[in-house]
Amino acid sequence: MRLAEFAMRFSALKVLLAAAFLAAVLSGCYLPLRFDAEIELSKRGYYSIIFDGYLAWVPFFDKLRKGKLSKKKERKESKRILKDLKRDSATKEAKYFKNGVFKVHWEKSGDLFRSPMVTFVRRNATLFSISYIKKSGQVTLRGTMVKKSDAQRLTDMGLGIDGELRVKTDGRVVKHNAAKETKVPGSNQKLYVWKVKSLFDRAPELVMVLR
Repeated sequence: MRLAEFAMRFSALKVLLAAAFLAAVLSGCYLPLRFDAEIELSKRGYYSIIFDGYLAWVPFFDKLRKGKLSKKKERKESKRILKDLKRDSATKEAKYFKNGVFKVHWEKSGDLFRSPMVTFVRRNATLFSISYIKKSGQVTLRGTMVKKSDAQRLTDMGLGIDGELRVKTDGRVVKHNAAKETKVPGSNQKLYVWKVKSLFDRAPELVMVLR
């Protein structure tokens, strides 16, 4: 095979791989754009989560960005996504904002001993999760990691992120990557704060022990 022909084929392969990779990114995910979230974790296993912010459904956003949807189809698709969001009883409010973006208020509380895994938004579209492992007695809060290549593609599409996550707990934290850790006045709790300003930021993570 001639060098020029090999170079052309290699270049075409790179284009195909990039297209396939982007298709995987766009195949279906919610992305928080602006948000304020607070989580409380008790050493007794109880939790509460409040999320208030704006979520983009990436495939919808991308189609609108490229002008592939009429106003009629935009209304139809926004209603379908709203229906999907409202299937979860934790979604207390959801409405279409614009350009594939939705305003969402989500609240959930429970007992990790009874249900050892909780996810936001849900298991097949997770932005962050809290899990309890009985054997180790550990509770792990973990945000979904965005690969650098995915983050770059989303940024190139005009998407970004700006939010704050706060975690209050009276449990013994053994690991975290919060930017700020302080004592909550008048209580035995500590407050951990993450300010998420970029898709390239590290995903929030906190590990605490219940026993």
